[in-house]
Amino acid sequence: MLSFHRYTRSLEIWESNYGRDAGWNIERHGVVIATLSDPQPGDMFWDHYRIDIVTDDELLRAAMGTDEFWLNAESAGLVFRNRVFGEVAKNAFPSHPPFDTDGRIQMRALYLDIRPPMPWDWLFLYFCRRTADKTGEPTDVRESPS
Repeated sequence: MLSFHRYTRSLEIWESNYGRDAGWNIERHGVVIATLSDPQPGDMFWDHYRIDIVTDDELLRAAMGTDEFWLNAESAGLVFRNRVFGEVAKNAFPSHPPFDTDGRIQMRALYLDIRPPMPWDWLFLYFCRRTADKTGEPTDVRESPS
């Protein structure tokens, strides 16, 4: 039986576009080296993200600007972890070359893999939003509580 907490977590993931809108950390060996935010739809199955490199390692920063670094993302130990839900996108990978003309990184399969919502899920989500509006709770996972 699906617990209520797990069910509402699924609703939050759906509402955040399967985690896309919640943002991502790029981790290397457990250390955050960059963040991805502001997803924009690209070509079919690709999303473009603003990338902010947060590592202090100058050699790593320089390497992250190369196509070769991203071509070997899996063997380099990169993990794409959702910043809100803490879950890893298991099949995510960048395009080659990874950056578009605006300097945004192009990613595929960067989402949390859960079942699609059923019609009753959307009704429940609507009810939760209506209830949350009356209690002053945030109605969007991207908002932070006051």
